[in-house]
Amino acid sequence: MVDNTNPDADSRSRYVNLAIKYKVPVRCFLMSTTYKHARHNEKFRQLTNKDHKPIPEMVVNSYKSKYTEPSLSEDFTEVVRVNFVPDFASETQKKTYMLHLLEK
Repeated sequence: MVDNTNPDADSRSRYVNLAIKYKVPVRCFLMSTTYKHARHNEKFRQLTNKDHKPIPEMVVNSYKSKYTEPSLSEDFTEVVRVNFVPDFASETQKKTYMLHLLEK
């Protein structure tokens, strides 16, 4: 399994090509979150995990500008959409998550 942020077909192709070389089927799991939801999740991690290093806005914007949705034309055997379902350590975390955490 490759767990990484690969925003475009070029960055994903190195993994797909390696899988094809070794005759391993390759599926893509696409997290179904919007840009704003992802930023909300990032803010939540900053508030609830002291070890989490914030992701700079420049990095997020760079990823966003390069992003192309994965497709079967990239030689994936399947593209699976995964709905984001939060899991909370406590009721307090759940309440925090439900707040509007973004200023923008």
